[in-house]
Amino acid sequence: MILATSTVSTFVKYIFYVSDMLMEGQWEKKAVYTFYLVHELYVTFRNFRIRITDYVRYRKITSNMNERFPDATSEELDVSNATCIICREEMATAKKLLDGHLFHVHCLRSWLEHQHTCPTCRAPIIPAAWDLSIF
Repeated sequence: MILATSTVSTFVKYIFYVSDMLMEGQWEKKAVYTFYLVHELYVTFRNFRIRITDYVRYRKITSNMNERFPDATSEELDVSNATCIICREEMATAKKLLDGHLFHVHCLRSWLEHQHTCPTCRAPIIPAAWDLSIF
């Protein structure tokens, strides 16, 4: 990542140097172009970092779902109407989140690919006590 950033930075500096040489020092809006280019690079790398962080968090959560989230009992399934809120199908087995909501394992896994909150109440699935940060 650091090597790629350094390479891109050197390449951009070279492009600006060549452009300035071709225009013989008459490039008036060089600062504006530089600003927009640097801004786009910043946004790209920030989004990349966010996606990597989300992916690593997803992998950490789903790697041991059986230990993190207990199986729901038959009484809990009866009380919750035994319907998965994600796929709207009946549940024979389910995982129970910390807030008490129940979901199919495969539905919960697919939900966690995109969100790290409960599908029903939007409470964080990951308590603050679980340190899942990578940066």
